[in-house]
Amino acid sequence: MGYKELFLTYINNDWGVGLAEVFKEQFLKDGGRLIDEFAYDEGKTDYRSEILRIKKNSPKAVVNLTYIKEGATMLKQAYETSLNVQWIMGVMSSFLCKIFLSQFLKEWQIVTHFCYRV
Repeated sequence: MGYKELFLTYINNDWGVGLAEVFKEQFLKDGGRLIDEFAYDEGKTDYRSEILRIKKNSPKAVVNLTYIKEGATMLKQAYETSLNVQWIMGVMSSFLCKIFLSQFLKEWQIVTHFCYRV
């Protein structure tokens, strides 16, 4: 997608941490820069402090490596707080975009395995 700087978030378990490590290694190797990153606990219901951290850094795009439940909650709260970034998410998360976002946000689109705001 051509981003040279990204904000990275991921679920704090073996899957999320492992995927984040592989992503970071390749992204940095390709000349990218991580603006910031954080892990969050599985099963959380409130991501407003994390969303404020993202907003504070003003990234153009956020890579969010997550599960459907946590991803849907974070995207809903990001929308409620007017966080205007492009979300780049994996296969399972793109499924949640199709279900959740299509009902609430007409300006969101699904492209292959990524969800992003246009």
